[in-house]
Amino acid sequence: MDDISIIEEAIKLEMEAERRYAEQIKTMKDPFLVAFLEGLRRNEEEHGDFLMGMLKRLKGG
Repeated sequence: MDDISIIEEAIKLEMEAERRYAEQIKTMKDPFLVAFLEGLRRNEEEHGDFLMGMLKRLKGG
């Protein structure tokens, strides 16, 4: 696997994790847990944004 393929796979994983956290947040009632999961979801979003930037750099764009 080359670097681009690895980053593309990592982006998919980050997006899936972000989606799962968002779904879990919708069902939770405890404000502390909601805030905690929201922090995790935002963290995944930041990872995805970083990886997208790396992908653009590697592809020359």
